[in-house]
Amino acid sequence: MHSPLSSLERKIQAKNTFEFYFKPRGFEKIFYEKIGMKQFHSLYSATVGKVVLYTAGIDRWLADSFDTSLIKQEKWSRYYESIHVVAGLVMTSLMTYSYAEENYSNALFAASSNVLINILPVLMQRYTRSRIYEILKRRSYSN
Repeated sequence: MHSPLSSLERKIQAKNTFEFYFKPRGFEKIFYEKIGMKQFHSLYSATVGKVVLYTAGIDRWLADSFDTSLIKQEKWSRYYESIHVVAGLVMTSLMTYSYAEENYSNALFAASSNVLINILPVLMQRYTRSRIYEILKRRSYSN
């Protein structure tokens, strides 16, 4: 008979699943640069990013030692990406409902809003994380 997973085993499986999702793939940095994420990141950081820093009471992203700040930023990128993924799913369901109700203008508005508010920020977080992993990997080999 199959025994149920212990609480610890379930936590380990969940952690591995999240790690699989969040860990950048080898192609991601180049892909995101090709679709313009580098430029979007610069624009976003200069506008919305400053508002986020001010609201959070942070002077700048890289405040500690370089590696420590990068690791902190990587963890925050996971947090922000998670928020946008959940919000994106909610907005997708609203868009689907509007489309099913044949309210095409609301569906189009929800789809457009979802791209701007959730999908682009998720891609930006993934791009940022791929850059962080690349820098940390390079630094670990050079030390």
